[in-house]
Amino acid sequence: MAEQPERRFVILKYMGKTPSLGTCDRCQLKFFTPTELMREPLEAEHNLLGKFASHTCQPVPFEQDKAS
Repeated sequence: MAEQPERRFVILKYMGKTPSLGTCDRCQLKFFTPTELMREPLEAEHNLLGKFASHTCQPVPFEQDKAS
């Protein structure tokens, strides 16, 4: 069985200094900052990292060539 590539957390969007959207670079699952943390940049980042750490990557479906 092939070894899974290591996953990384990536912040995609900020609202001011607050990270508002993050993703897993392996499975592309998105994580959003709750509204109540939008004025708390450090807490918002910890919240996103916690969501990332607790998720399980789902297999990315194989896309067949649509031209064939």
